[in-house]
Amino acid sequence: MNISSRTKGVLMAVIGSIFWGGSGVAAQFILQEKGMTADYLTAVRTIVAGILLLSIDAFINKNNIFAIWQDRESRNRLLAFGVLGMMSVQYTSRSTIPRMPRIWPSMRLKRFIKSLYSFSERDLVLWEQQHS
Repeated sequence: MNISSRTKGVLMAVIGSIFWGGSGVAAQFILQEKGMTADYLTAVRTIVAGILLLSIDAFINKNNIFAIWQDRESRNRLLAFGVLGMMSVQYTSRSTIPRMPRIWPSMRLKRFIKSLYSFSERDLVLWEQQHS
């Protein structure tokens, strides 16, 4: 099966969006309900992602994944991007989640359904009466 570049791009964008959205929900649950700190979650998430990406690259491209460390300019750019770019974004986004309102204990099925389908209040009251 031959898939066009455009179709591959759309699929990658959709899959990436799903994973990005799911990671935010999972992070909120882990940070608020399991008591993990944003520092720890950021470190673990970044390390696991790095190992996974390097493993995939080594498997697919069969290249020396550590070659970038041999050139001083490439090494400095990679470190700057990692610390200033990736780590700062990951840390700031994850450190805001514990400050968000807790939804897991208080969210009930009816509110979840209402948010998904935008039921009117009348529809929600009828649904509550039928399912109470």
